[in-house]
Amino acid sequence: MPACLPVRLILSRIETSHVNERRISATIATTRHLYPFQNQGANSYERSVNATSSINRNIIQYKDSISTTFCEFPNSPHLFVLSICIAMSFTILEKTRVLHEDIERYERAIEGELELNPKTQKAKAQQLHDIDKYLEIIQEDAGEALKLYSNKEARQQEFDSMSKGDIFQSFYKTLDEIQQYHKRFPGMLEKPVTVKPVDLEEIFTGEEYYGKYLDLHQLHEQYLNLPHVFRIDYISYLTSFYTFKDIPMETKLSPAYLEYLTALLDYLTDFYHRAQPLADVSALLEESRAAFAKKWAAGEIEGWNLRRTIEAEVEEAKRKRDEAAAARRKAQSDHINDIDDDDDEPEAEEELPDFSSVESIERLGGEKLKEMLKGMGAKCGGTVRQRAERLYTIMHSDSTAIPVSLLKGKRNGKGKGKGKTGSLEELSPIAEREFVIGELCVELRDVVDNTQAFNEKKIIQSYAERVKDEEGKEVSEEEQKEEEEDEDEDEKPIYNPLNLPLGWDGKPIPYWLYKQYGLDKEYKCEICGNQSYWGRRAFDMHFQEWRHHNGMRCLGIPNTKHFHDITKIEDAKNLYAKIKDQLKAEDWSLEEEEFEDADGNVLSKKMYNDLVRQGLI
Repeated sequence: MPACLPVRLILSRIETSHVNERRISATIATTRHLYPFQNQGANSYERSVNATSSINRNIIQYKDSISTTFCEFPNSPHLFVLSICIAMSFTILEKTRVLHEDIERYERAIEGELELNPKTQKAKAQQLHDIDKYLEIIQEDAGEALKLYSNKEARQQEFDSMSKGDIFQSFYKTLDEIQQYHKRFPGMLEKPVTVKPVDLEEIFTGEEYYGKYLDLHQLHEQYLNLPHVFRIDYISYLTSFYTFKDIPMETKLSPAYLEYLTALLDYLTDFYHRAQPLADVSALLEESRAAFAKKWAAGEIEGWNLRRTIEAEVEEAKRKRDEAAAARRKAQSDHINDIDDDDDEPEAEEELPDFSSVESIERLGGEKLKEMLKGMGAKCGGTVRQRAERLYTIMHSDSTAIPVSLLKGKRNGKGKGKGKTGSLEELSPIAEREFVIGELCVELRDVVDNTQAFNEKKIIQSYAERVKDEEGKEVSEEEQKEEEEDEDEDEKPIYNPLNLPLGWDGKPIPYWLYKQYGLDKEYKCEICGNQSYWGRRAFDMHFQEWRHHNGMRCLGIPNTKHFHDITKIEDAKNLYAKIKDQLKAEDWSLEEEEFEDADGNVLSKKMYNDLVRQGLI
């Protein structure tokens, strides 16, 4: 009898173990009511029911097991149970069994896919999309099974209908239906567990290379069309498209910027779903939006808290001022500054505002105030006093609510501005998109890095190199198969009775080549810890390797060409001492310097200096 495997559902929503118990309990309860062999006694009845359960715990699920049992035990008490099970064909219970069977078949197909080890990027992407298709089918079947399980009344009606009338008459009626069905479809085969493969060429662009790289060329052009942004090349854009702190507020308040963020977010979300079809993109987006809402309420979103932005600028100015003052004090104490007398006077330190009053803010000056107000999207016209009052109002108001009158807007032709919005809450969609894009790029960090490296490589490549690189990306299936066969051959033990060195192909080199290069001769180096080197070439090369370098360093001897072919520690020490003596003898001292006076007399340096000081020369 075929073994009945338990159903292992991927979806945790369906608790199959409890479902099977309910089904088996219902079957046993029905058999108690319909058991026709009263003369065999209660004990015989319990044994028959237990035997039925032990033969197949999931008897309702597996029709083949039922048929086999019926053939093996035609006159046994199992007959009434089997007739009930066969009668349930084309019923709710049979449909449920078929759904469970299909789910398990697709689970096994997923297991087979996961056992594969694709090597190319295309094969990896194809595997992920095939598994995703299997999971979609499993979800559909699981949903249908849940609907059938929830229909308790219909299932109970089926049990009631089976308990009425003659059991054998019901059995032969169902058997006749099965025979008629097979007469109509004599050549029907088992439905194969396959899915239509996804055409990767349609869902990925050539630049994306099956989900390995990003294709942001169109978004780069859209970014360059934004107002008040620096024009940067594509490589620079790839390194900064997920950061928005350097974009001025005036640009962020424009409608084009919101359209750009929406397009960028849609592309990253779609790419993430295409490159990682098994990942839950919706859950990631929900988590990111929830985290944004919490930080937005606390005013912790970078670049969107005006008060903190201004305070950060003030702190940065104070830090630079303190560093400059410390540098001046150090220069004066060390006497290394050659500044003019006018510059030697201590400079008056710049007095920075504390924003406690309009007068303190006014000391920033008109241009600085204009720049700060413009960066916040507020009106920047008027006198210095008016600008200071405007900034003071913003600083001492709620960080998420700025009066409409202070926000910059379009002119209506009469000289009166209309604010674009009355609070920063209406600007939260812009900040939210920036935050979510940053979170998505964290998940796609490897893809972003690969895209940057790939495009940097393309810049330095010629056209021929690019074509060759593109041709070398894809490995054909035949080549993959050959590589796998080669790997299997490599895993086999190599026959090498002479213990010959291995060549570049991993196989022993010919014996004549072994003798020609003198690989049968052993050279030992005491400095390297009595390490053996086979062949003259390997021995000569080892003098420049790390092992010999380390041995010479431990001896306190420089590893120069003078010590080539020196392998004994004592020989190296003696040679080093001899070289030091020779260098010392050849060394020239400044005290031995000689001078000649006007009369041609040769004097030592000391005597010459003494005569010069005495005025004799």
